[in-house]
Amino acid sequence: MAKRFTLEFELPDDVVGGLPDAEVCALAREAFVMELLREHRVSQGKAAEVS
Repeated sequence: MAKRFTLEFELPDDVVGGLPDAEVCALAREAFVMELLREHRVSQGKAAEVS
């Protein structure tokens, strides 16, 4: 079974811009996965799978 990670970090309100929490989480997850893809740390298929 693959290991899973939970990330937690703080952002100031002016960065989040009043977005709903769920949208902020989705954007952060997408940005992280896209960076891993850009760095060739994951395949396109894996990026699509976890997005």
